[in-house]
Amino acid sequence: MLRRIMGARSFRKVIVTQKITRDYLLDRSLCAPEQIEFIYGGVFPHYSSAAPAKVRFAESKDSFDVCFVAHKYMPGGYDKGYDMFVEVVRRLANAYPRMRFHVVGPFTPDDGNVSEQRRQVTFYGTRDGSFFGEFYRRMDMILSPNAPFLLAPGAFDGFPTGACVEAGLCGVAVVATDCLKQNIAFQDGRDIIIVPRSVDAIIDRIEFFYRNPTQLQTLADSGRKSFEKVFAYSAQIEPRVKLLQALLRV
Repeated sequence: MLRRIMGARSFRKVIVTQKITRDYLLDRSLCAPEQIEFIYGGVFPHYSSAAPAKVRFAESKDSFDVCFVAHKYMPGGYDKGYDMFVEVVRRLANAYPRMRFHVVGPFTPDDGNVSEQRRQVTFYGTRDGSFFGEFYRRMDMILSPNAPFLLAPGAFDGFPTGACVEAGLCGVAVVATDCLKQNIAFQDGRDIIIVPRSVDAIIDRIEFFYRNPTQLQTLADSGRKSFEKVFAYSAQIEPRVKLLQALLRV
């Protein structure tokens, strides 16, 4: 399909947002290097601009709130790591009564057995954009243990996922996997926490920040600044507009 599109006489340029996509095109000689416009990331709404001040654990609330936000593209949400999130809930909820877990997307308690932890887990279903400004204001951490190639051969998420981008822009600490080493914009440990797809490793990081809320706030604040820079209008919209204008002038 790509050869047909990029071999067409009218094909001029392709915008790619992840280096793995750029490498795929070049490794297979699907188009010339000069036909690729690499703009890392994507275009996302900035809910933080309309949201009230952030509510933080151990500062202005007693609960430590961890969220999972994703669409369910396959049963069990394995590609998004929902099964790992469920295991994290099972192992942490009873040990830490102040922890609360939140699931946004078409998931239900039937997608994972959290019956014993049900009082500490809230399911919101699928929500539109107007929901997230206030929602992320109350979240301390978003967890995204997603994995490539589970949904379909070659299928993968960009890094960070869209949900992580939106959460990061709202000052939520991002804990995510990066199985394909796609990150080129964020410093692990300063702006974001990159974890292996290991429940033990994820729990270790969550417990650390639960015990060290000041460091969690520092991570979230640094992350927000980096997300705002990477996904600013000048970094995402302007290059696209300039590219289109240049092509229209030729």
